[in-house]
Amino acid sequence: MKNTKNTSYNIHFVTAVLKTIGTFYSKRANFSKHDITVAIRNATKNSEFGILDVEYDFFDDNFLPVIRHDDVKEVVKELFTENFIPNYKETFFDGLPYVIYEYQNADDNSNSVTSAALVDSASVQGYDSPVQAIQDFKTEEMWEKAETYVKNMKAVTSKMIQSRLKGYPVTCQQIVNYFTTNGYEVEYEFGNGPSTATILSK
Repeated sequence: MKNTKNTSYNIHFVTAVLKTIGTFYSKRANFSKHDITVAIRNATKNSEFGILDVEYDFFDDNFLPVIRHDDVKEVVKELFTENFIPNYKETFFDGLPYVIYEYQNADDNSNSVTSAALVDSASVQGYDSPVQAIQDFKTEEMWEKAETYVKNMKAVTSKMIQSRLKGYPVTCQQIVNYFTTNGYEVEYEFGNGPSTATILSK
């Protein structure tokens, strides 16, 4: 039985997982996949949010989403495998038959997804894949940084922008294409490639 309600607090399943991981991340707290499953079940039971794209059933006379642990495990595993849970490592503690995601003290990495990104449900609405959701978020973040850099510097080459965006997988040609498409004036050096093209601030 699907949830047919369309209330403002309803979010997608992937969003719920990311939102819940974000609560642990913001506290730099360790967690397991089971912790995420339990936290989501408790949140829905306490009406903190509903979930749009899962089955619903009655539990103790309450009509609640069915949160399957295997589904949660799959999402968390994908996030960790693709390096989208920063500053955590998989750890096996003595006596525990399951993985604990243990927070590691580390310097902030500009190319690591932030706790804000994990908590921001709007950034992952409608996505089936958490990896694609965060990749899109990081792409938007990258171009925002690029535009801010151009605005501050007034005129910069695409190679300078690429260096500024170190850690992001972007080519000089992609940079030129982005700024051209978005109405920026781009000056080319005759006979040279896109790396020497200069982007002018609006």
